[in-house]
Amino acid sequence: MNKPTSHIRITKGQKRLYISALAVLGCILCIIIISSIYAVSSRIVTTTLYTVFPRNPPPTDEELIRLLSENQTIFDEIIITTQENYTLQQARIRNTWTDPKAILTKEQWDYYKEHFAQLNIDAGIDIYRRADQISIYFNIFTSGLSVSGSSRGIVYLTSPPSDTDLVSSIDMSKLPFSYRHVEGNWYLFESSD
Repeated sequence: MNKPTSHIRITKGQKRLYISALAVLGCILCIIIISSIYAVSSRIVTTTLYTVFPRNPPPTDEELIRLLSENQTIFDEIIITTQENYTLQQARIRNTWTDPKAILTKEQWDYYKEHFAQLNIDAGIDIYRRADQISIYFNIFTSGLSVSGSSRGIVYLTSPPSDTDLVSSIDMSKLPFSYRHVEGNWYLFESSD
């Protein structure tokens, strides 16, 4: 007894379409694999760095508020100096380097480095200016790499942040960028990605 056979006929156009579809799926699969390897490898590097070079945990809200309160005069002095010396839209001043746009004299950089050491500022300050508004971020704690990291500290804002970014505690915040009001123009901040 003969078994019935079925043959599916594929035209040349259908064949080309299938090959194109397989090529696209192959490209998508390659992108997914490469992205996964990149994400895993950056996490491995970060984890390895923190295993080899352990860091203290980030300061709590209360520790940051105490730092600001106990050193209010120094913070205020830095704000006044920075407002007087910088008209740039953006500048970064670090413990070990400075943004070339900042154009600091050796004496000015020494001034900032001395105050950073007094205040235990981990990664310097970021200055942002728009019209008559200025924001000066004191990066007390930083961790991670450029692809994945976080920063926590104290910020002086001449214009308050959006209500959606305000939280009652940055310790408990799940937002990628959050602020906690301390008093006047002073806030705590946390940024993470």
